[in-house]
Amino acid sequence: HDPKAVLERWIEAIPDSAAAWDQLALFHDAAGDAAAALEAARRALSIVPGLPNASVVLARALIDSDPAAALGHLE
Repeated sequence: HDPKAVLERWIEAIPDSAAAWDQLALFHDAAGDAAAALEAARRALSIVPGLPNASVVLARALIDSDPAAALGHLE
């Protein structure tokens, strides 16, 4: 099975699943798609603020464009 397709089906079935968005953020981060990782991480964090994986993905996506914001997500 295609991991991205599985994650997308999970999100389609349970759109408010922070865990699903968190895993999608990790998937996109590992694939080098910073924009998609940022979007998924923000969605995960909007459901469960402070989620560790999503916070790290968000910080990594922001580190070049906004280092202060990136650090804020790690504190």
